[in-house]
Amino acid sequence: MKKRSIVSIVLILFFFSFGFALLGNFGTGENKSDADNDEFNRDSCVGETSVPEDGMVSKDFVSHLPLVVVDIKDQEIVKALEYNAETDSMWPIDGVDPYVEGNIKVIDNGTKNSPNDNALLDSKMRIKFRGNMSLNFEKKQYKVELIDEDGADKKADILNMGEDNDWILTISMMDKSLIRNYLAYDVAREIDGNTPDAKYCELLFKCGDDYEYKGLYFIAESIKQSPYRVNISEYNPQKGVSSFLLRRDRFDPEALLLDTYATKNQLAYGYIEVKYPNKTKITDKTRKYIEDRINAFEECLYSDNLLKFENYKSFIDMDSFADYFIINEFFGNYDAGNNSTYIYADKDGKLHMGPVWDFDGAYDNYEANYSDVRYMPFANNAWFDRLMLSDEFVKTLNSRYKVYRKDVLSEERINLRINDIVEYLGNAQKRDWSRWKEEYDARILQLSEDENGIVLDRNTDSYEAEIQRVEDYLTLHGDAIEELLNEENDMVKSTSLSKKYAPWMTIFILLFLCSVVIARRGVK
Repeated sequence: MKKRSIVSIVLILFFFSFGFALLGNFGTGENKSDADNDEFNRDSCVGETSVPEDGMVSKDFVSHLPLVVVDIKDQEIVKALEYNAETDSMWPIDGVDPYVEGNIKVIDNGTKNSPNDNALLDSKMRIKFRGNMSLNFEKKQYKVELIDEDGADKKADILNMGEDNDWILTISMMDKSLIRNYLAYDVAREIDGNTPDAKYCELLFKCGDDYEYKGLYFIAESIKQSPYRVNISEYNPQKGVSSFLLRRDRFDPEALLLDTYATKNQLAYGYIEVKYPNKTKITDKTRKYIEDRINAFEECLYSDNLLKFENYKSFIDMDSFADYFIINEFFGNYDAGNNSTYIYADKDGKLHMGPVWDFDGAYDNYEANYSDVRYMPFANNAWFDRLMLSDEFVKTLNSRYKVYRKDVLSEERINLRINDIVEYLGNAQKRDWSRWKEEYDARILQLSEDENGIVLDRNTDSYEAEIQRVEDYLTLHGDAIEELLNEENDMVKSTSLSKKYAPWMTIFILLFLCSVVIARRGVK
């Protein structure tokens, strides 16, 4: 063999090795909105526009919305959680049972509803307060478990949302628009079918012959494994391989927490809890199987080796991760990804993000933090801070957002939904504001300064002004996301790893091709 041939082969091997070293170390149809549903075709002017100052109403109270009537006699629902500053989370108070038993009725005639009308659902139940910091609000949120006469779980279909025994009655006092969660769920449901169903209602607590008006709520599904909720296969403890539903959140002393790679190495926020299978039924083998799945994914996602990093794609459903990002970023829900964040997988299937949950602070409604519409903070949340370094993930975000922005997330459709919902609430919104006006008038959103030092006051003085603030935020932020996700945008260029190292890769390829040419000539 000629000397020049040997040199050429050595060059090829050198550049091939150089290339691997470079790769290995790079540093750390038309859809219908709710406005088309029969429930929206109601006379929203039914009933009074206000309630007495003490909130007490008679059996003659009337609403166009479904009524939920709770009767717990003279019992009191007690607060069973207290704030733990060390873990920045709510801890259960020893010896306190959060539940009381009672009766619940759901009344919906489709026109005018009064508390003594025939009920679609009339059942025994257990009820408690739900939420964490929202426990301090005057307008409470509730979790309801339906039970039979013997106290066993009882499933029922409420307002065509599917059979189950777990339900929530919710609307945060933080959201005086009364639409933040409902609108986000309504939109997200067209993108992800596992999104919880929710129906507006007005809540009454029976007090003797009269009723205490609690306000406008929506009754909604909780997030759990179920054919009508997160439709993954049922757990078989005889097998280690299992479907599962997880939640990322603050530390919970009562939860079954996973000891994952990112948690142990403090690479991601919070803790990952196993919600399904239930901690009383799950075997050690199944728990280890779930933990190993998350560890394998995280070890790739947080790897400094480019080839290993790119293998994250084998663990996840890319579209579901992109859709979760898009929904939460569009609505400015920056608590998601870190808290109240759900992940699921069917038997040995890929990880899916979702369902989405809890938009109380979204649409620039966080008490202490102003949400600048020009930026995309969700890119900094757990797991997504690393996914944004992937060309393929960013391109998936870009392409899917462009499709949604022309349809379900278009300015026209979003504003139409908002107008339809506000019109549908009608007098119920007025009654709720008359009941809680003092709380809604409180200026709880802290003043902020923009980059020019201009003081921003996000507090509004009327319901109409708050709705306008919601519309303005979504319009401006929706446009900004499209620009930020554009492939030519500087932000994408700077965060995309393959683009960051593209010049080096180009040099490597050119050198490699040159060495091949030299080698071929040498062989001749």
